[in-house]
Amino acid sequence: MPIFFKIPGGDAGKSVKEAFDTAENIVQTEILNNVVATNTVLIQRQSNARAAVQQAEVEADILRRKNKKSRKELEDAESSLVEWKTAYEQLEQSYQQQREVLKDWMMSQQRFKELALKYGVELLGKSRDQVIEDFKVAKERVRNNTTAHGNNSKDLNY
Repeated sequence: MPIFFKIPGGDAGKSVKEAFDTAENIVQTEILNNVVATNTVLIQRQSNARAAVQQAEVEADILRRKNKKSRKELEDAESSLVEWKTAYEQLEQSYQQQREVLKDWMMSQQRFKELALKYGVELLGKSRDQVIEDFKVAKERVRNNTTAHGNNSKDLNY
């Protein structure tokens, strides 16, 4: 048999079971409200996380495109560097060849000067200083285009 007690402001005929059911409904409603509030917060956080992921994907895509462009620029620069290196090596080789030609020419000039000194001293009977003085006079005549035998500087092919 149910036990009855008097609930203030309520019907005297309510049973303890009805009181517990009411209290249980209130607690369940509070729990349900807390679950709904928690789920709402979680859904908002999930939505925010999705938006952040989407933004990160957009930024990653932009960085991938920039990276691709930078790699292309690097490849172009490396290609240019190879071309410059090849050109430099060819220039260096040409320079060394020109140095050899110039060195040979300078040596031939020294040999010719030595022979001229020898012939001037031995065949003409002049002193070394007299032959050197003749060289200086000849140098000025070539420079001034006044040589006696048409060996003027204006006739050089350079």
